[in-house]
Amino acid sequence: MPALAVRDRASQNAAAAGQRGRLVRLPRRRGQRPKASPDALAAILDALEIELIGTAQTRRDHQTAAGETLRNLLALYGSDHVTFLLRTVRESSGNERALTDPILRAISAVMLAFPAWPDTGLRWIETFDGLPLVEMYTKARPLKYAAPASAWAFLAGMIAERLYPVFEAPTVAKLSIEERRNAKLERKAAERARRMESRATTNSARIEIGQQLIEMKRTAGYRQFTRLAMRRFDELRCSHQPAEYMNVAVRYADRPAILQGLSWQVIALLSSPTLPEDLRSEFERRIEAGERVTPSEIAARRAAHPEAPKGSR
Repeated sequence: MPALAVRDRASQNAAAAGQRGRLVRLPRRRGQRPKASPDALAAILDALEIELIGTAQTRRDHQTAAGETLRNLLALYGSDHVTFLLRTVRESSGNERALTDPILRAISAVMLAFPAWPDTGLRWIETFDGLPLVEMYTKARPLKYAAPASAWAFLAGMIAERLYPVFEAPTVAKLSIEERRNAKLERKAAERARRMESRATTNSARIEIGQQLIEMKRTAGYRQFTRLAMRRFDELRCSHQPAEYMNVAVRYADRPAILQGLSWQVIALLSSPTLPEDLRSEFERRIEAGERVTPSEIAARRAAHPEAPKGSR
């Protein structure tokens, strides 16, 4: 049949369908959602010590595979929204493995629906202490098979129901703009002190483990050392960690002042044997002067250094 006849037949069928009152549906063209750059998201995750992993990898504490969703939220609502969203889960107790796509979507929805609640700052985060987000999502998930909605939407409703009596009680007074600004500054100072204290405790414990590993390596054979170390210390999950802990212990065990407030990732990079000495000295001077040093900066400077090993470039 000629192509012209086929087009005429299709036009006639469409006209007949319209006469019978039927709706002729055209296929939808789904537009791409806006997404922020990976570097913008990486900077936020780096500051909060959250590791971005692939969707096929096994997720552990403080790891997330929700990179696409976070980039979308970052483009739509900005860095303040995404940062506080991640901090809500990262800094609340009992939610170490709650950085999943549906849970982050649900909390983001509650933050957008009730903006006055996250404006309370530290109080908002404290309400999530002990809130079993993973367990709540497990209970909400079967509902998506019974109603045309995503499971994260049901979880958002469950979270809102839990938080509503806390924030919408008659005793909650409305704060003025100046009072909210002062409260925000106080909250940031308290959170900074809390983060530095937590890092100092973690770093001291890991340096102590590193010192024990050094002693263990002296007594155990080379082939037996890694296996014995992984068996004795539950915190060691990768074969490269014993060497990392020992490097830090050798270089910084007698210099606790420089470790105040630093993330373990920064300390591990500073103590790495692949970092040239002049770079290490420069970073140490900057840290002692109160400047902020990030893992990505150390890695980039090390890769660009002419004396850096080929494997680190």
